[in-house]
Amino acid sequence: MWNMRGFNSDKKQRYMDWLISEQKPDFVMLNETKLTSPLYLDGYHSHQTLLKRSGGCITFTNLKSHRKVKALGTYINWTKVPLGDEEVHLLNVYLEPGHEAFVVKRADTVISLAKGIIRQDPAAKIILG
Repeated sequence: MWNMRGFNSDKKQRYMDWLISEQKPDFVMLNETKLTSPLYLDGYHSHQTLLKRSGGCITFTNLKSHRKVKALGTYINWTKVPLGDEEVHLLNVYLEPGHEAFVVKRADTVISLAKGIIRQDPAAKIILG
């Protein structure tokens, strides 16, 4: 998980290229990407929200058997991925700063979603970014 504060500098793009080519992570979750067009990485599936100059999040998975469950509004990507013998829920969340009541409402939505996953599967593994 990385809060990018924009993915538009050469330095950040070079770092991401290094991370992908050298580390080969199973998934990458980026926050506050500020992307105005879709982003794709070789060998990775891309799940993205909010294509505008402020905020947004993106999740990349390199796993063959993954499934995007939902993009909820402009601020949550919910993706399921197998890791070893288990299935993991990736909740990549962007809580845009601003009016406090708005942020609290979004945070409550994320908490409700996580509780719903756990209610359905008490042993569920959740990674929240």
